[in-house]
Amino acid sequence: MMDCAGGQTRDQAVGAVRDNGRASFIVIQDASPGLERGITGDSFVAQVDRSRLEALHRLIDAGSLRPNIAEVLPLDQAREALSWVAGRHARGKIVLLVG
Repeated sequence: MMDCAGGQTRDQAVGAVRDNGRASFIVIQDASPGLERGITGDSFVAQVDRSRLEALHRLIDAGSLRPNIAEVLPLDQAREALSWVAGRHARGKIVLLVG
């Protein structure tokens, strides 16, 4: 399980991890509080800069990295996108186009 939000979302996500499983957190926090049932955890912070984003773009263009995108919507449909995610209807990432 990988949590990118923290807080209550983290706590709910950890509940879905199997016994003796592994959880990763992309937030600044201690990964171990609240971990039971033999679950191990770690956390890290990603540092993003232009060169790293360009490297990711090259991987996507080459077909080496395939993000699971469920829907691409204009920014003015953000409310609908959030409702879709909250209702657990999204099977992949929802991308909002800005501009």
